Amino acid sequence: MGKTELLDTAVRQAGSMGARVLRASRSEFE
Repeated sequence: MGKTELLDTAVRQAGSMGARVLRASRSEFE
């Protein structure tokens, strides 16, 4: 249970961080 929750949180944080980086790099290249 704990492991799954940790993994879920890590995936969510990585996803939001990746989206932020993607948005930033996209606006830089345009």
